[in-house]
Amino acid sequence: MIKCKISLMYAEFAFVYILSGVCYLLLTRSIGTPFKDALQNYPELLKIKEDSVHERKIIFLFSIGVSIIILAFTKPFIKCP
Repeated sequence: MIKCKISLMYAEFAFVYILSGVCYLLLTRSIGTPFKDALQNYPELLKIKEDSVHERKIIFLFSIGVSIIILAFTKPFIKCP
């Protein structure tokens, strides 16, 4: 019984986290990007930033893949008997 409560807690936490992320994205769309705009004057810094973004994107996508594999094998959201 305790296992189901813990899984439910994680599912609820994930829901809050995902919904918060979506709200953040929607609410910050109109703010603009002053840092990125300032980088336009320094192409060498813009290149460093773009390389960093690419590297972090690859790491994030790898992390999603690992998370999906872990989720497939552990199946934490199965209903309790």
